[in-house]
Amino acid sequence: MGARLIGPSGALVYRGGIELTSTDKRFGGLSGLVVSGDGREILAVSDRGWWVEGLLLYNDGGNLVGLRDAGILPMQVHHQNGASREVSLDAEALVRSGENSLIVAFERQHRLWEYRDPISYPKPIHVNPSLSRLPLNSGIEAVVLLGAGKLLAIAEGGIFEKQFLAFLIMNSGVVEMLYPYDDYFRPSDAALLDEGRVLVLERGYNKAAGASARLVSLQRDSIEENSEITRNLMIDLSGLVSMDNFEGLEVISGLAGEHIVYIVSDDNYSRRQRTLLIMFELELLK
Repeated sequence: MGARLIGPSGALVYRGGIELTSTDKRFGGLSGLVVSGDGREILAVSDRGWWVEGLLLYNDGGNLVGLRDAGILPMQVHHQNGASREVSLDAEALVRSGENSLIVAFERQHRLWEYRDPISYPKPIHVNPSLSRLPLNSGIEAVVLLGAGKLLAIAEGGIFEKQFLAFLIMNSGVVEMLYPYDDYFRPSDAALLDEGRVLVLERGYNKAAGASARLVSLQRDSIEENSEITRNLMIDLSGLVSMDNFEGLEVISGLAGEHIVYIVSDDNYSRRQRTLLIMFELELLK
């Protein structure tokens, strides 16, 4: 076991981390990821329209130590209307649906698309007109499946100064919700933690304070009962790992039923930033 950091309602144990690098110019900008239930396979999306896949490697203690058999595939699109991949395929979030298909959130051209698999063409998921009115670079950053036919999508922009827009998308329709904003931390991804809670990764950055990241939790029943989402701080990642632009989050169950958390950073295709994939074990404090 690695270093342990305790927060208001949880503790994180560092279980390994790797820096991903490649000479392939398509690599970078990872903004959302899913990990298979056995922890072996990883699939991520980039903000220039690429799927990145590979097999995760662990040591005898079950800690993350590497990645092998990595590959990069283009995200299929019916038409781009002359726009570049950077504009038309700016993928920011990824989640598996109940049918094991892949739901991707895009910004700039704000939308949700569902892919049967990484080589298929997508079909659109209807949200509502408010999504298209979000600022260019402030679209949906987090998507999480709450249950059969219930998808929560959280944007990092909105129509109010201190609240971002979120959308509860159900078979019966779409409900607009509000997500709190404190002038620093913004939601960057979400994952189902257990039957009662959603885990949200929030990143923060400004020139004065620099970069930071934290995990907060949402109660699933309150999401479905209220138009304003409330969150509870679980743990601040500062002090446990070096900070970067963490944008992707996944949670799976370990062999003993423990919560295994993966986060990935978006290097923005910049030499000054890194693509970090880090694994933790999350202990819930009562």
